[in-house]
Amino acid sequence: MSYRTIFFAFLLLGCSSSDPAADPGPSGGAAGASGNGGSATGGSGGTGGGAAGAPGGGGSAGTPGSGGTTNDVGMFVAQGHMGRTVRSCDDGKTWIDDTSDDSAARCFENGFDCDHNAAAANGIAFHQGAFYATFGWGEPGGIRKSTDGVSFTTVLTDTTFGGVAASADMVLGAARAPQASQDQGATWVQEPSLDIGNIWNIREAAYGEGRFVMVGNDGDNRVIAVSADGKTFDLPTIPAGCNISFYRSGGIAAGGGAIVISDGGAMACRSTDAGATWNTVDMGSDFGSLLINDGTRFMAYKNGALLSSGDGASWKETPTTPGNLALGAIAASDHGSYVGVRGGWDSWYEKQRFYRSDDGVIWEELPAGSYSGGHPIIHIAYGKVPASVCP
Repeated sequence: MSYRTIFFAFLLLGCSSSDPAADPGPSGGAAGASGNGGSATGGSGGTGGGAAGAPGGGGSAGTPGSGGTTNDVGMFVAQGHMGRTVRSCDDGKTWIDDTSDDSAARCFENGFDCDHNAAAANGIAFHQGAFYATFGWGEPGGIRKSTDGVSFTTVLTDTTFGGVAASADMVLGAARAPQASQDQGATWVQEPSLDIGNIWNIREAAYGEGRFVMVGNDGDNRVIAVSADGKTFDLPTIPAGCNISFYRSGGIAAGGGAIVISDGGAMACRSTDAGATWNTVDMGSDFGSLLINDGTRFMAYKNGALLSSGDGASWKETPTTPGNLALGAIAASDHGSYVGVRGGWDSWYEKQRFYRSDDGVIWEELPAGSYSGGHPIIHIAYGKVPASVCP
């Protein structure tokens, strides 16, 4: 599947392991619909993404509603390795306030493994006016919160999650033993551990169609865990053939009454009954980006083409402009615009590229000076914030 997943095709990494320190990391990108519409009190929403060559648990599949008031503006926040975050207040035209834990570090050079440390990016979601980003894989990290996309405060420490997902009233750190907050990150409750045998690592998580969905795998052992409240999870039967052994690309996306899961392989899992039962669907091709739903359609990218579906069952392929477009992390706004970062191995620092589109088919590469190349971008989330926090 492209380079065995853009999103994160780190072919040099080893096979999966029950030990996070030896594990290549969760899948790159949780797919999700950016929240559409929304009430004045908020609502969750956020798209996850993943950049090639980076691990990362997914972002949440946004519930309808990115929230906000008439004085709010849309903001994209991209999350990368080494604690990197960078935001856009102008619909993805420029990216500003680029910060990280260590700007001098160079991922995957001189033996430095950005996939396995406390600052490895594993997911970002928007919830009730704030962005929640989880970092850490192999070494314990935690969850950081920001109301402006620039200043992040650590609200949970010394733990590792395979993603973060958000409903209208809960933020969930996805793990074998999930942790949840219902007071905007002030306190966290560890929920009961999943009874999933020797599958120790959850690799993907999202919220959509009224359900938290988590996916884990260890070798050939796979699990889908589904919950209405983030506390009690059901473990539905997984049909043979579903590509959900997450490694670098794909994700969980929801919208229009359907939930779709794929790890970047053509054969996806699809549910139309809120995750109770699943069947396989053929997306037509492997792909390298994350999988998202923009509020009206499911979307994923292989090199030079958009794969899209209104219902998650019937898919079509549309050539992109430029024809050699290879996207990794992508996200959608609530008004039909899209942002993306170049995918594939060794696509960071001087080789990093940011893109923008008004239709998901024709993309423009942002000019020099509108962003800075840096640590690998893994996920992107969208939400509505007060206009006062932007320049």
